[in-house]
Amino acid sequence: KTALSHLPEERKPRVQMMVMSGMRLRPATRTAIAKLQLMECCLPWEEVSADDRSVLLGISDIFLYTGTRISGYILPVLEAMASGCAVVATDVPDSTAALLADGRGIAVAVDNSEQAKEALLILLNDAVLRTRMGHQAREHVTLLHNMDQFKRAIMQATCWSGLADLLDVMHSTETVEVK
Repeated sequence: KTALSHLPEERKPRVQMMVMSGMRLRPATRTAIAKLQLMECCLPWEEVSADDRSVLLGISDIFLYTGTRISGYILPVLEAMASGCAVVATDVPDSTAALLADGRGIAVAVDNSEQAKEALLILLNDAVLRTRMGHQAREHVTLLHNMDQFKRAIMQATCWSGLADLLDVMHSTETVEVK
């Protein structure tokens, strides 16, 4: 809400937010949206299929992730980057900050709502930066998080050369489109 309060009045109606939360957090999310009087600009989403998620990310300009997974890559952040969204995400785990480095996104400290607000305001007020960040993010995911990289990592981890053929068959039967 604080980021919206810093926007010029004529721009506020153009900002629409989709809020996706896990099953346990849904009631609290709906309550918070109502309490903050954000019903006009916040749309809480229940279950979202992978196809719907791709569509929603594809029409979005900014993706905000405030989760704090302990290890590994954050799949929602990678999906948003692949969709060309400008991403603001918490810097936990460290891999998220690395994903967003070099202008591909903005990493903010966990539980620092002021940093998140500032990052959102920067992106809301700079369409050129949003677009450039989204392009860089998509390019990064396309180059470093693709099927060839996945095959290479699996083969190194398993030392099983026959896995390459299996992965080729899997990849040819289900094509993953990166926009």
